[in-house]
Amino acid sequence: MSTSKTTKTGPAKSAKRKSAKTKKSTSCSTSGASCKEKLYVRLCILLLALNFALTGYVVHSVLEIQDELTTDHSSQAVTTTTTEETQTPE
Repeated sequence: MSTSKTTKTGPAKSAKRKSAKTKKSTSCSTSGASCKEKLYVRLCILLLALNFALTGYVVHSVLEIQDELTTDHSSQAVTTTTTEETQTPE
């Protein structure tokens, strides 16, 4: 009977040792979902930052173009009004 007890406890001890070794080797293997979630969160933050920078650049460019068009139209309007006034008295 003593041999049957040793065989029952023998595999249990070796299983505990194997699980302890795998826990120490990688921290993400036991919680693989949380490691992937951290990666996805970091990727989302990076994409949000890139989106913010690109949107800021586009808004800045559109405002510059709008400002150029506004100043061009106002300077043309002043020029045409001035020339019409000078030509009418003659």
